[in-house]
Amino acid sequence: MENIGIFICYCEFEIASSLDIEEILNVSRKMEGVKFAGSYKDLFGSSNQRVIAESIKKEGLDGVVVASCSPCIHRQIVEDMLEKAELDKRSCEIVSIKAESGNGKEVSDFTQGAIEKLKEAVTKLRKKELNPISTIPMVKKALVIGGGVSGIHAALDIANGGYEVFLVERTPSIGGNMVTLSEVFPTLDCPQCILTPKMVQCGQHPNINIIAYSEIEEVKGQIGDFEVLVKRKGTCIDWDKCTGCGECSNVCPVDMYSDFQRGTAPRKAIYKPFAQAVPNKFVIDKQGIPPCRDACPIHLNAQGYVQLIAESRFKEALTLIRETLPFPGIIGRICVHPCETHCKREEVDQPISICYLKRAAAD
Repeated sequence: MENIGIFICYCEFEIASSLDIEEILNVSRKMEGVKFAGSYKDLFGSSNQRVIAESIKKEGLDGVVVASCSPCIHRQIVEDMLEKAELDKRSCEIVSIKAESGNGKEVSDFTQGAIEKLKEAVTKLRKKELNPISTIPMVKKALVIGGGVSGIHAALDIANGGYEVFLVERTPSIGGNMVTLSEVFPTLDCPQCILTPKMVQCGQHPNINIIAYSEIEEVKGQIGDFEVLVKRKGTCIDWDKCTGCGECSNVCPVDMYSDFQRGTAPRKAIYKPFAQAVPNKFVIDKQGIPPCRDACPIHLNAQGYVQLIAESRFKEALTLIRETLPFPGIIGRICVHPCETHCKREEVDQPISICYLKRAAAD
């Protein structure tokens, strides 16, 4: 770049009182590659922005150095100015010439420091080569991994922007850890009252596809075109048919500890994490074969009929036993009951008397 313009912003309090603006302009105009140099009071005002855009076009500038007090704050304004002047924003350098107060230096020292910064910026622009900006096709879909509070907000923001979103959550419901809390800072409000409306909004949004109870297996592809392999865990329930009515949970005989309640309350083996779960579907966590059933030579569903008997549902328990064992009364008297040997209850006190319970149901 050999047609560089220098634009200096000054105000009476920040820059003009500690720098010799005229000296800076005189030196700047003599720098190699500089075609234009000017100073402006309130450079970033709307009127001066228009003047700068016109100066860039009039002088045929291909590079711009902007000197001001706070480059970070003004960067977006400068880029907007360059866009109006049809100049690539990469052809601009922004430097701070604000003098540091309280260090005992004279105006001439501050001025020389500002000149050195401008020289460095001009040299950098002269050596810079702008390669053409390449474009690549983009699949206008987004993948959000994790259905916690941040994932929900990210999915909603992207979906409201018109993009299709796939929200992958490893548990049966979105919501994350926030919905398990009792209250949140600073208002001490109920997290469910805050987050569940967002969860419902996420579940009903036409641009959001919730893939719950799933995990990412593989990601491949390139920027703008990724292929993601998602492994969906077995729910043991047909989610297309499940309406979330809860009738299955009402008749389930097996109790387990609730992860949502941090193991302090029971839940059924078929469950949904909490009442306001999204999606409103039930799942069964398969955690391997129970030791008692695995030890049984005919793999009788011992944990099932033991739970039914505990609820005084003897007829249903007998029906369950007879699905595998036609003569439970007889077998219950001659069985060596290896199931009791492998019963995990023995680690606490005594194994459950599975054999006697089987006989009791039959008798």
